[in-house]
Amino acid sequence: MIAACIKWIGGRSVTGLSAADECAIEMALRHGEATRSSVIAVTVGSAVADRCLRDALACGAATAIRVDAPDNMDSASVDAQDVFAVRKGFAEAIERARHFKRPTLMEMRTTRFMGHSMSDAASGTYRSKEELESDMHTRDPIARLRKIMTSAKQLTDDEFTALDTEIKAEVQDAWDFADAAPEPSPEELFTHLLADTTSDDLPSAAARATAGAAR
Repeated sequence: MIAACIKWIGGRSVTGLSAADECAIEMALRHGEATRSSVIAVTVGSAVADRCLRDALACGAATAIRVDAPDNMDSASVDAQDVFAVRKGFAEAIERARHFKRPTLMEMRTTRFMGHSMSDAASGTYRSKEELESDMHTRDPIARLRKIMTSAKQLTDDEFTALDTEIKAEVQDAWDFADAAPEPSPEELFTHLLADTTSDDLPSAAARATAGAAR
């Protein structure tokens, strides 16, 4: 089984799954097809979060689970740029879940070094260029962990260089594979849908309007 954790986004213009969660479900489904595993969508919250679970099922998830969040739900705010802070925060949450059967809402405070798109600039929109450059030099989690491990004699510069080269090659291989892959056929548009239906199976807007006026 493959568990995909998702969240509900509510607002005046956006409700349901975020684009990132839709991508997570899609990647889980692809991995599930390759490994013959089923996908379970999991979220935490009140009944209003059921909307995102229905969306996940519509995307192709086999099962959906909502963990009910009590009013006094435990929570923790963690510096996600610090590997050891993340480890400590999740260790405490896991311990709480195993021994007290209580969920924990984890707020992972992180810094995005790149924008999502051309409309979301890395700097200048909601943070200054100076702030971004400062974070990149002082809050890069990889650089911070490397410094700690090097100081503790757990990692040499040569070992880091070899690891960095290996990972970059792995990422490049994935990039090349995706870049060389053929474009999906139009029929793929209906892959992973909950129901195999088209707009031809539904009443037209005109028919619905006429029926409404008759009533």
